[in-house]
Amino acid sequence: EYWTNNRMEGDPSLVRTERQVNMNLGFYNYDGLNGQSSKLTKLPDPFNGMMSARWTGSIAAPETGEYTLSITSLGSGKLYFDGEVLIDNKGETVETTEAKVNLVAGEKHDIRIEYRTDWPNTLDSDFGGLIRLGWVPPADAVDPTMQEAVDLAARSDVAIVVVRTYESEGYIDRSDLDLPNNQEQLISEVAAANPNT
Repeated sequence: EYWTNNRMEGDPSLVRTERQVNMNLGFYNYDGLNGQSSKLTKLPDPFNGMMSARWTGSIAAPETGEYTLSITSLGSGKLYFDGEVLIDNKGETVETTEAKVNLVAGEKHDIRIEYRTDWPNTLDSDFGGLIRLGWVPPADAVDPTMQEAVDLAARSDVAIVVVRTYESEGYIDRSDLDLPNNQEQLISEVAAANPNT
């Protein structure tokens, strides 16, 4: 649910189902300027300034173990896990806040994420709303979608893995060269399944 105010007041201006919580608005959301992956949430222009959003859904772990959930946001972002606040990210600058949870394979947990563009000088910036939900599984957990790629690689003569980051020129200085969305694990798993990777 998306609002064009930063208080989630009134009826939402837009309601739709998203594949993931991964939004980067403002300058990066305008038509013709966004070279980002189509997996990033794209919204109509009225949301490029002040806005708020709420995502509701559930997650189920592919393997039992300790997972790290995170919220990266510019503006306040809260992650509710089974109705309790797990992460409260103030987001006065682009910040990531993490929390560890023990999950049992296949067990569903309700999640809700609430987001507001309430950082200082909200309207004096080229940046619009920015929020991303992340999770890091235990080292031995392989997502079912990733397992499909690994199985295909094992049956193939050659495997090619294409990976990327989601930043663009003038975005945010990176403190490391880690790849997002478990892409490093994808490379390792595919390479282990097929030596011609």
